[in-house]
Amino acid sequence: MTEQIQVKVVAADSLSHDEVQRLVTLINNAYARHRWLFPNQRTSVEGFLPEIADADVILLLLSPDRAALTEIVGTAYVHVDNDALYFGMAAVDPRYQGQGSGGKLLETVEEVARQRKLAKTRLVAAVEIGNEAYYQKRGYKTVATLDCPPGTWGSVAAYKRVTMEKQVL
Repeated sequence: MTEQIQVKVVAADSLSHDEVQRLVTLINNAYARHRWLFPNQRTSVEGFLPEIADADVILLLLSPDRAALTEIVGTAYVHVDNDALYFGMAAVDPRYQGQGSGGKLLETVEEVARQRKLAKTRLVAAVEIGNEAYYQKRGYKTVATLDCPPGTWGSVAAYKRVTMEKQVL
């Protein structure tokens, strides 16, 4: 494969309207496989902007020939949450899932935490869609569990939400 994944960390408020729209489309496409539990779109431009206010956004950029960065294939937002770097809305374009892009995103989140002298990273995930197991394989530990009734985050059924952390320093 000649394609190279590059990483860029940008302030959320530096994103253009077109970039925000591209991120929203990528996120909704990535989350679409969970529509059996969360039937609505994950976000919209109007919902995304307040969610990332005062955050940095990590972009995984695909560069087929190492020349121009032409396509965003992954993203997450990060912000300091007390003693940790919280990351949310992690998403990888479905065409690039299962190829290490998610791992590259996690490595970047963890590196940003270390650069900011934060000892750990933190996230929230839904157990039923397999995210807890995915993150456990990558060294994350569940530190809290919450039973969520139908309607939470737009769900059509009850589910368990976990807070997970990983020591990075």
